[in-house]
Amino acid sequence: MSSEEQVLSDYQANRRKLEDEEDLVKRVDRKGQHLIEQAFYDLDVTARQSQADPQALAFIRQEIMRAQQTYDETIVTIKKQLAQKAEDNELAYREKMKQYH
Repeated sequence: MSSEEQVLSDYQANRRKLEDEEDLVKRVDRKGQHLIEQAFYDLDVTARQSQADPQALAFIRQEIMRAQQTYDETIVTIKKQLAQKAEDNELAYREKMKQYH
C-alpha cells in the first residue's frame, strides 16, 4: 500500500469511527429523551392518582426539568466535539494529501 493509499485508509477509518460515535450519541439521546418524557408522565400519573403534596410534585417537576436541561446541554456539547473531530480529520486528510499532488 502506498503512502497516499495509507493516508486515505486512515482518513476513512477515522471517519467511520466518528460516524459510529455519532450514531451512538443519537441513540443515547433518543433513549435519554424517552426516559425524561417517561419521568414526566409517571409524575403526572402519580399526581392524578394520589394525594401527594403539590409542592413536592412541583419540586420534583423542577428537578426533572433541570436534569433535562443539563442532559440536553451535555448532548449538544458532545455533538459539537464530534463535529470538530470530523472537521479536524477532514483538514488533516487534505493537508496530508497535498504532499502527493
